Amino acid sequence: MPRTYKQNKELKDLRRKEILEKSLIIFSNVGIKGVTMDQIAKFVGCSHGLLYHYFSNKEDLFNEHKKLCQSLIEGKITECTLLYNKDESLLKAVNELFINLIFSDNKTDCYYLYLYTLVCLYGLTSSKQLFAQNKELENHFKDTFKAFLINHPTLTKAQLKERVKCYFIFISGLATNYIKYPGLFVKKIDHRIIYNTFFSIE
Repeated sequence: MPRTYKQNKELKDLRRKEILEKSLIIFSNVGIKGVTMDQIAKFVGCSHGLLYHYFSNKEDLFNEHKKLCQSLIEGKITECTLLYNKDESLLKAVNELFINLIFSDNKTDCYYLYLYTLVCLYGLTSSKQLFAQNKELENHFKDTFKAFLINHPTLTKAQLKERVKCYFIFISGLATNYIKYPGLFVKKIDHRIIYNTFFSIE
């Protein structure tokens, strides 16, 4: 008996979801530039034809991950902005959020946080593109960093930018290690220690 339209759609959605879930893993482990569609097809366990049926090329697949990544991470950051003021408390809250994403039972969150840091650090998407759909969030963080600098007069804007960049590099490395070597960390790292390491003025 042939499948119904609904059954066909459910099967297509399931296959697409599986391709996205497994390709996210290989993107994170092999690297975005290093991975090929052939490797992705083998890792996912599907034919080239099926893979190309859903995504025209590697960039198309990666762009879909960027959309999902941005939606997930910025959605969670937006939740923080609703709970905390535009000051140091917001930065601490976002730092705690990132650490919790890395060590959560849902590895997808960790993979997407890693991807998000790559996007921010290495220009896979420009900062203007990154916030193109979320000007409110961009302005919120601009105000937050302004307030941070006012409350820490010995710190220059350039120094703060450098600390933020180093922080993202650390978060990216932490996520990478947790993805590749989950047994490396016996317990979750204290988010307060990480915050103080990068943002303490003392």
